[in-house]
Amino acid sequence: MSLRSFYQTRLFETLALHAPTTAIHMSRLAARFDFAREPIPPKKILKNNFQRVFPDITPDMLDALCQRQKTSMYEVSALYKYLSQADEKRLFAHTDRDIRYLDQTVFNRIINHPGPVVIFTPHYGAFLSASLKFVRDIGASKRFNFFFEDPEKNPGNAEYPKIYSRMGSNVTSLLNNRRSIVTAVKSLQKGEALGMLPDVYNAGNNHITVPFFGRLTNAMTGTAFFAVKTQALLVPFYCYPEGGMRYVLDVQEPIPLSTAEDFEQALYETTAAIFANIEAQLLRLPEHWIYWQDLHQRYPCAARVPAHSEADWHGHFDLLLKELRVQAPSLTPLLDDIECKTRKLDSSSTSAGYQPL
Repeated sequence: MSLRSFYQTRLFETLALHAPTTAIHMSRLAARFDFAREPIPPKKILKNNFQRVFPDITPDMLDALCQRQKTSMYEVSALYKYLSQADEKRLFAHTDRDIRYLDQTVFNRIINHPGPVVIFTPHYGAFLSASLKFVRDIGASKRFNFFFEDPEKNPGNAEYPKIYSRMGSNVTSLLNNRRSIVTAVKSLQKGEALGMLPDVYNAGNNHITVPFFGRLTNAMTGTAFFAVKTQALLVPFYCYPEGGMRYVLDVQEPIPLSTAEDFEQALYETTAAIFANIEAQLLRLPEHWIYWQDLHQRYPCAARVPAHSEADWHGHFDLLLKELRVQAPSLTPLLDDIECKTRKLDSSSTSAGYQPL
């Protein structure tokens, strides 16, 4: 039996539960084996996506980055096999023993904050373990709710409610539907916490486009909606491995919410700030993000946007509109309306002394 096939067996799942550190090490070997034999097309897609973000990267550095990303994904998979089987005692031991805070200052502010808190992370590294540590360490001081896609729509989420249920009665799993949205808002209004994963999107439901690595990406507004609606503390966090079964949890400074009076404008600006934070983290430690393979599919057009410069905003905006009209002619009336409203908003904001984000 090859190493790769063993990695996918029930025997490996048993190993992951009873000897997780060994399973992590084996996953690294499996990743190296798989990467060396991976077909050219998917490997080329991954390299092209990295080159979109790191255009000056050398071939050797690019190969090494692709290998690290593959290894990180295999490690996350092995960790997930452990979490999906671990009982309450093992989960508590994992969060207490295996995860350390990079700086506990912001986390302490979450505990002491009397109002609502929205924490978010992309699908990055050991994000599930990090959310369990939040539940474990906050304890009775603040109830946690975690919001994610219904497993019927995303089978990969099937184990999430089961895992959270083993963390005790202080955590609730909320599936993405109308009832859960109402529940989440009410929970935040009571001063509770809500966990979100903003890097998924459904092109047919509540998505906008925001700058991301120099282009416009599709983005869901849910994280910004809950934060702006309840004026919650908006806290990013990232959890990544530091060797074996050990992980670092980086709880970062809260992101300021948009102060725009128009709610839709506030959603846009806050969502853009969320993705700017994700972009900054991916530039620092890129290999732990799950969705690098799909980056090119997130861009509705190929036009580039300015990097935090508003000097010739209208010129870039016109370029983007032109590109969209060519690629989606049916959207022309909608784009005309957006262009008209945006220019009116820009004019009124400038006259009032507003400085664009």
